[in-house]
Amino acid sequence: MTSTIAEHKKTFESLLANERPKLLRFCIHLTHSSQAAEDLTQEALLTAWRQREKATDLNGISYWLTAIARNVCRNWKRRQARESKHSLQFEHHDGDEEAKWELADEVDLDVELERDELITLLDRAMDLLPPETRGLLIQHYVEELPQAELAAQMGLKTSTVGVRLHRGKLALRKALFSDFRDDAVAYGLVNPSEVTWTETRIWCVRCGQHRLQGQFHHAKNFLHLRCPKCYRSSGKDESITRSFSTGLEGVKAFKPAYSRILKWSYHYHFENGNPRSVTCYLCGRTNPLRFGIAPWEQQQLNSVYDWCDRCNHGNESNSWHSRALSLPQVRQFWRNHPRMAEIPERYVEVANAPSILVGYESRTDRSKIEIAFSQNTFENIFVNVI
Repeated sequence: MTSTIAEHKKTFESLLANERPKLLRFCIHLTHSSQAAEDLTQEALLTAWRQREKATDLNGISYWLTAIARNVCRNWKRRQARESKHSLQFEHHDGDEEAKWELADEVDLDVELERDELITLLDRAMDLLPPETRGLLIQHYVEELPQAELAAQMGLKTSTVGVRLHRGKLALRKALFSDFRDDAVAYGLVNPSEVTWTETRIWCVRCGQHRLQGQFHHAKNFLHLRCPKCYRSSGKDESITRSFSTGLEGVKAFKPAYSRILKWSYHYHFENGNPRSVTCYLCGRTNPLRFGIAPWEQQQLNSVYDWCDRCNHGNESNSWHSRALSLPQVRQFWRNHPRMAEIPERYVEVANAPSILVGYESRTDRSKIEIAFSQNTFENIFVNVI
């Protein structure tokens, strides 16, 4: 008995050593960092050694090790994201806020976290496939092994492997459609129909009580979001609608698309050198911002908007809250507190000047962020996290 256990350990050690180069390539593929991949490969191998009792089928050890490495890399990416968030927390240091929030935009945590959660969804769908199909898809699309190499390993024709891969993709698509349809639509894996509202992962920032419903028509660069509660109770079209001629290419899911729109709005309103005006993207003319009812709005609601008299055209209208939401500090607060709700706007005086104070409050821990705007110049006066 003792001899059998020792032989099993020796065989297992030999298998781990043989699998290490392929595992390292896989970790480099997931992390895009050779240095990090070395450490993560070692961590995956150590985890596999500690859990060697679970490896009952040594013929399938490659798939088992790949799953362990994927989890190790996923945890590493989450730690990286948390560390990036922590280093970008809002602090009151004169002169360096702007640089820090520019860095927060460059990190683009929304897209990174979305990609990480997408991997989890695909893992869940892959678990529904037969082991042979799952292994083949992983080897070709994750480990990037050519069909010819797979055919040689399996003793099959390359065309046969191609057929099996095609059937595997169809099986995965069927699993996404039948068992994970809502999630697949939310991540852009399945295109929603023109008339279907899909529940997204984004909490409504007005009430903080419901997830937004969305329509995302990629061919038209059109994003439409609404809260089922706010939409029904108001009797108005309480929705977030954006249609871009450019700007959403390559984005598949709701949250990164909305994040990109908010970044565009911030650039358009706050990074042009003058918070009182914007540039018409049709004729290039500089136009002053106005407060009131935008000419193209059907709802009789006051907003901050721009209008070009030469083109007889407006680009965007924003409430004070949506204007605040585009600020990098507020978007960072939203990442840390995904479920937050609006604090009603108040008219106050800041430095003896009329100002608008708005804010958001976390629904989970009561953290708050307050934003003040000048009523006369529309500029952001301060952002304060409480």
